[in-house]
Order: sequence, then C-alpha cells, then structure tokens
Amino acid sequence: SLYVIKSTYENKKQSSKIVEKLGTYDELHKKLNGQDPIEWAKKYIEELNKSEKEATREVLVSPTFDLKPQKAAKQADFSKKLVTTSLV
Repeated sequence: SLYVIKSTYENKKQSSKIVEKLGTYDELHKKLNGQDPIEWAKKYIEELNKSEKEATREVLVSPTFDLKPQKAAKQADFSKKLVTTSLV
C-alpha cells in the first residue's frame, strides 16, 4: 500500500503520522489507467507540499528591548519545526 506520511521535527524529536492512504499499487495502477502509481504519488506529494508551503509562512519575532536580558533571551528562543511529507 502507498501512504502519504507527514514527518515533523520539533525539539530534536521526530514524529510522523499517516495523512492519507492512497491505495495499493495494483488498485492505483487500474485507477490511473496504466500510469505508474509511484510516479503519480511522487507528483501528488509534490503538490501537497507546495500547497502546504503556500498556506504556511514563517513569522519572525524580535524580542522587546524593555525587558531584562534574560527574559528577552527566553522569549527569543523559539524552536523551529520542519515538516516533510513522504511516500511509504
């Protein structure tokens, strides 16, 4: 079976979840009228990633200057999240 799996990395830990079951190779081969299911799935995932990238944006936050240096450093310490979607 072919699945769309979303992997996330947060605070140096990886997590993944199944987003969508695409179907078995044979089911997709019939449904796609002989088109290669692997190539189709790769293109489909590229489109999902593109749509997700357009829907999200990175917001930069700068610390306020009226706080004590320790508090400002804590507020500026944001963990970044990396999201990828892959084919399994």
